[in-house]
Amino acid sequence: MSAKKTVLVTVCLFVLACGSGPTGPSVPLKQLEGAPETVVIEGRDFTLETFLNRDFFPICPPDGRPLIAVAYVVASGEEKFPTWLDADRLWVVNDEEVWEAVPVDEKSPCPANQFKRFARGGPKWKPYIYVDVIIRLVDPKGNTYLLRAADQQIGLSR
Repeated sequence: MSAKKTVLVTVCLFVLACGSGPTGPSVPLKQLEGAPETVVIEGRDFTLETFLNRDFFPICPPDGRPLIAVAYVVASGEEKFPTWLDADRLWVVNDEEVWEAVPVDEKSPCPANQFKRFARGGPKWKPYIYVDVIIRLVDPKGNTYLLRAADQQIGLSR
């Protein structure tokens, strides 16, 4: 490869790397911290339960696998969870550090009055610390609702 091509490739890689760095959460930290632990949507209460885990099984890298977050949005009552309600963002807040992810539906079973969303590839924060988890719910009209579960412990698998 010629020297000009090498320089061009190096510059392009540098620009791409600079543009892909963290920019902070898309919602201000104060707003995430102030999210309620219960929201009422169309007369039903919704709460958030979580499962947070770091995997340190022997086949993992020495510093473990990245954080996995599972969010269970629970609707009050026995009625089926409304199919028109979904989630488009999830944040895990560790003091001033924020991990933002797009939660996905991995089609795993859960009770009829809740839905479950997964976020993988999070930071490698220490197990057994407590964090806040916030999820943003979205209805078909484009209304959004922040829902928080405070003081959630990151678990450990070995």
